[in-house]
Formats: sequence, structure tokens, C-alpha cells
Amino acid sequence: MWEHQRKLHRAAQHFEQLKAQVRGWEEGQGYTLRVVPDPDPPHYVVRAEVVRPVEDEPFPLVLGDFLQNARAALDYIAGALGTVGAGGWMTESDALATMFPITRSPERFAQVVERRLPTVTGPVRAAIEDLQPYKTGGDFPELEPLWIVNEMARLDRHRFLHVGAERIGSLSLNPNTSRNVRVEDLQVTEGPLDFAIVDGLEEAVIEGGEDSAILARLTANPIDARQEM
Repeated sequence: MWEHQRKLHRAAQHFEQLKAQVRGWEEGQGYTLRVVPDPDPPHYVVRAEVVRPVEDEPFPLVLGDFLQNARAALDYIAGALGTVGAGGWMTESDALATMFPITRSPERFAQVVERRLPTVTGPVRAAIEDLQPYKTGGDFPELEPLWIVNEMARLDRHRFLHVGAERIGSLSLNPNTSRNVRVEDLQVTEGPLDFAIVDGLEEAVIEGGEDSAILARLTANPIDARQEM
């Protein structure tokens, strides 16, 4: 197995570990959801409260391990291509300078390509350029996966650990604990939350570090006014 494949394999292992830890946090009461009365009946709010802060979980470290292995796999590819282009082992100075460049503009790529791919052949350089975010991302290169992985890995190495965010995709009544309830006018709360459009639906996001947040406001009335709600 090539070195870059081993790095990618290790990154995949960390990714599976990360998903398992997130599931454990979700299913292990990492947070609670409560429906509480608003001061103005019959309105209610859905409040999320963090029980186990995400920043205290192992997520940031495992995410960092995933990012570093994924980013290193690209540099291993650049090193292998540089060795082939050199017709043998690169000089020490060329080997130290070689890395897989990731840029947002053709001008920046032109500035770094000679330094970062000193022995890589022209056709291979062209193929690497075709993968650059400014080539694949149009007007939004910073949204390309290659750029995101590069930036997150860079920040993880030098600046701070990444803390995750929990996303609430839908809200519905639990039939086992709800009786004679009709929900009307369910609205995702604006304010301290961030929002994301996923599959055409607006989703509320609780950013890591917040102890609690109101996810939604709703109006609730009894289906049968003669019965308790």
C-alpha cells in the first residue's frame, strides 16, 4: 500500500471514530430538549440545553487527527510525483519544499507552483491545477472540500481545536408523552443561532460553547377544548 493510501485509510478510521463519538454524545444525553411555556400563552418555546459541553468531549482531537491525515495524504502524493519527475530521489532541498499546493486563485498558484512542485512535470502540474478550488468552485472556491480541509487542518495545527456544532433537523411531538395537543405556527428562532440550508430545509444550529439556546417558538392548543392538553 502506498504511503498516501495509508494516510487516507487512517483518516477514514478517525472519521468513523468521530461519527461514533458524536452518536454517543447525542444518545448519551449530551443535551436536553424542553418545551416550556412562553410568557404569552398559548405560545411555547423549544429550548436546548447542553449537559456535556462539546468542547470537553474528544471530538476536537479526533477531528484534528482526521484533518492532518487527510491533508498529509495529499503531500505524500506530491512527494511521490516529485520523485518520479526527478527520475529518482529528489535533492534534500527539493524534498523539503515539495507539498501539494491548494490555492483560491490562479495568480497564487502561479506564485507557488515552482517552489512547491519543483520536480513535478508540466502535465502533472496541469492536472494538479485542475483540482484547485478556483478551478472547481467557480465564484465560491472557499466552499470547495479541498479548501475546507486545507484551512481546517492549518487552523488545527497552529491556532485552535475545532469544536463541533449540533444541528436540529426537525421537531415533532413524542406521541408517548403528548396528549390532546395541536401544534400550530412552528417557527425556527432567529437570534443567537446560526442557520444552514440542508436539502432545501432551514435548520437551526447550536454553536459549540453555548450552554443553551431557543430552537423554535410554537403555538399549542388542545385538540378537544374539554380535555386537558
